Amino acid sequence: MDWSPAKSESSLPSPVRSRSRSGSPSPPPPKTITINLFPLTDSIEFAPKHLSFSPDQEIKVGRVSGSRNQKEAKADNGVFSCDVMSREHALLKEENGKILIKDLKSTHGTFVNNVRLGDGTVESDWRVLNHRDIITFGHSVRRNQSKSYTYCLS
Repeated sequence: MDWSPAKSESSLPSPVRSRSRSGSPSPPPPKTITINLFPLTDSIEFAPKHLSFSPDQEIKVGRVSGSRNQKEAKADNGVFSCDVMSREHALLKEENGKILIKDLKSTHGTFVNNVRLGDGTVESDWRVLNHRDIITFGHSVRRNQSKSYTYCLS
């Protein structure tokens, strides 16, 4: 997991703001945060994800469902094609400059650096994420002798 404010926020010079008819400067552009998720070598394979959002938004992470109303897995959303994830698995948000995650009572858990968030019976508390933390959505489940599901890692 890698995150940073958009370049326009920190490394580029401040843009010249236009003025409204009243002569006051227009408001600055909204802040954008991007979280980058990459599969690890023992993960279910998925294309890297780049989740961009504003501080007032939460990003829902979950599994693709058969519903016509459900989003499909794309590089810019929190939807994965992974059998060990719940449809509504976890939430990500920014608060006071920190990225936070919480588990939404998922069946197979959300883990940060191999530590499970909550126990699956209630939503977990929010947990601060750090640069390069390993987030695991779900865990291996053996359904029968011939079929096994593996981790969904980010």
